[in-house]
Amino acid sequence: RFVSGYLDKVVRDCENTKGEIKPHLAIHYYKQFGFSCEKHKGFESFITFMESVPKFEGHFAQQTPLCSVDKFPYTDFIGADENFSLKLEMLSAKLGVHNPKQKKKTSLHKTKSKTKMVKLFKGKPLLVKRVLEFFKDDCVRIPDACDITELLEAI
Repeated sequence: RFVSGYLDKVVRDCENTKGEIKPHLAIHYYKQFGFSCEKHKGFESFITFMESVPKFEGHFAQQTPLCSVDKFPYTDFIGADENFSLKLEMLSAKLGVHNPKQKKKTSLHKTKSKTKMVKLFKGKPLLVKRVLEFFKDDCVRIPDACDITELLEAI
């Protein structure tokens, strides 16, 4: 999540801003803490910058508070399924019920972060641990979301 957010909300937006960070961009939030594309567009410098930020904007925030785990104690499953739409379509077909197609096209929004992640962390395993520190509560509550075994083997 962090790498995808970095690639989309920092790298892409910094490349497209032409010097002006507009209010609707996620990086605009970070200007109040001293963010600038020139200083913080690099991956390591962005991580260092984020370590000084007291509260993250939604794209970089931990996820468990959004799920109200403490408020709703019966919430004992939180997960992400990259193929949910396809599975729902197949289930709808089996049940003989209508499955409305998604109108939102997210494929244009993809950053290919999985393939770029290894490049960003190559030879820098301590960066992985620094990023995980941002999500320590998520990692405690959803350990599978923070399983970095494959990434550490790849870098």
